[in-house]
Amino acid sequence: MSIRTAIAAELNGSSYPLSITNGLRERAAAAGLVIVYGASDDLMEFDGAFRDEVDCYEGGEALVDAQGVLNRESVDDSDDHAIHAFVEALKFAASAPPAIVEAELAEE
Repeated sequence: MSIRTAIAAELNGSSYPLSITNGLRERAAAAGLVIVYGASDDLMEFDGAFRDEVDCYEGGEALVDAQGVLNRESVDDSDDHAIHAFVEALKFAASAPPAIVEAELAEE
């Protein structure tokens, strides 16, 4: 069983509120995985290869890349290179299909 499948199996059937153990967080980070889950009534949490949260009180979406959640507020408006890199990361994140671990679970 792959580490991805093992982590997915461990999370399968979890209930709210989800509590990520340090061991699970470390295994996910080591595998380059991010666990996404809801917290309270307004947060989307990211845990594993990176940790972050996004306000989703009235719904929303989060675009991510390998470094984390893409946040326009973190880009310096006077840095043309940073703005270009941010726009390219947004394009990629918006077009990339999500990895679906559920399919792996169904296969085993």
